[in-house]
Amino acid sequence: MTALDLKAIQRKAYERGYAHALEERGAAVESAVASLESAAESLRAARVRDDAEIAEFAVRLAHSIAEEVVGKTIERGQHDVPAMVRRVLDAVMPDLDGDVVQLHGHPADLELLPTTLRHGSTAVRRVADASVPRGALRVQGGDAEFYAGLTERLEAIRDRLMQEVNDGAA
Repeated sequence: MTALDLKAIQRKAYERGYAHALEERGAAVESAVASLESAAESLRAARVRDDAEIAEFAVRLAHSIAEEVVGKTIERGQHDVPAMVRRVLDAVMPDLDGDVVQLHGHPADLELLPTTLRHGSTAVRRVADASVPRGALRVQGGDAEFYAGLTERLEAIRDRLMQEVNDGAA
């Protein structure tokens, strides 16, 4: 074997070793990239969860604040009872049958309404009921009954907002 043969064998061994080292480094880099991609996906998922939790907290906080503010407004007698009655009657009248609909409300709220009430062609009879909280109304007509209280109305708003939060997180 000549020196050139030994040199060729040495070069081939070096090239094989170099190629093997490149393959090992390539596999290590691919593994590191896969780990980084997995970590980035975990962080993205955590951010989405955090965003949803923050949004849910904000909705619940807003609900609590609204409940307090509206409650104080009602306690002070500063709520718009006629507008509230119109909204409730507009919402329930298609479901109520009969010539007369009864509107149960707290006596202090009903004092703010005209003595004679009509909703379209339907007569609305006021029924003072101290068991109905201020700002709440119970409407009866035919076989149907509808209750609209502060808590229920605010919970409906909260539920709509939570649905929007959940739809946005999906």
